[in-house]
Amino acid sequence: MLEAREIGQAVKAFLGLSYAPIGVKILTEDDGRPGEPLAEGARFCPFHPHLLGESTFILRPGDLECPNVDLILGFTRPRYVDVQPRIAGETKAVRLGPLEEADVVLFTLNANQAMTLAVLLGGVEAECKGEIAVCGEALARAYNTGKPSLTLLCRGALDFGPFAKEELVVAVPYQDFLRLPQAMVKYATLSQAAIDH
Repeated sequence: MLEAREIGQAVKAFLGLSYAPIGVKILTEDDGRPGEPLAEGARFCPFHPHLLGESTFILRPGDLECPNVDLILGFTRPRYVDVQPRIAGETKAVRLGPLEEADVVLFTLNANQAMTLAVLLGGVEAECKGEIAVCGEALARAYNTGKPSLTLLCRGALDFGPFAKEELVVAVPYQDFLRLPQAMVKYATLSQAAIDH
């Protein structure tokens, strides 16, 4: 069986992605492990794959400037208004970077690549309001439902992150991510069979 990193490389090559996927692990216990230092005024949306490289970031309550991210990631609970989607549990830290043992894997892709990924996954859910896109509509929704989720990004992701206007994000639960190699083989076989006929 392929390791998660190898699966990430294989999917990147298969889909022709510009960036490797990012693993996200929601930690209900914080072991105090350090990650790369965060820039002052850091936000969640700018954690674009080209900025992460091989780095691991550990996010903790209050680390990010986004007004809603502590609520969306489950660091705090809503007081007056129930904001959805959000991670309902009590999150102590969030690990960004490594694919191994992630809860959710984030893909940054274009519409054509997203369509192929949707075929490989047997479908992708999308419900976009243009707010809390990467942290909520993609990550939190996939984490809560256990189903792949697509977002068209939000103003924050486009203004503060290095996303191109034609990019979008698909969040894939880890178990679905691990099944992608078999789906790619099946897809390639069916595509070749269609060409041969």
